Amino acid sequence: MADFKPVYSNLPPKDPGKTADYFNNYFKAYRNIDVNLYDAAVALFEKQTKDKDVAQTIATTLIAATLEQEMDFGLLLDKFTKMNIDDINKYMVTVLNLNRKNSSYIGYKSDNPNTGTYVSRAILP
Repeated sequence: MADFKPVYSNLPPKDPGKTADYFNNYFKAYRNIDVNLYDAAVALFEKQTKDKDVAQTIATTLIAATLEQEMDFGLLLDKFTKMNIDDINKYMVTVLNLNRKNSSYIGYKSDNPNTGTYVSRAILP
């Protein structure tokens, strides 16, 4: 029988139980949301995008983001019903960026970009 010696590393020790729990519970739902809120979100985004699959994906992604941030999805949806599509896009990007690393932010299209002098000089026509 081989004698195993510990390997020293500068990485923090891993708890194998946490990793197993993560993958064993990956597809389990921990939180529920009202079906009426989901249907209202899908209807709102379907009206904007004209595609039911896209609307369902947007609604599911926003629900997951708001649950992770412990935001009230009903309040967010109420705000979205009072906004135009451009404001919804900006607000949605902001909500999604709150869950992302600084190096992987999502951007959005702007009709009036405010670029600095040095940045605009570096952009080729």
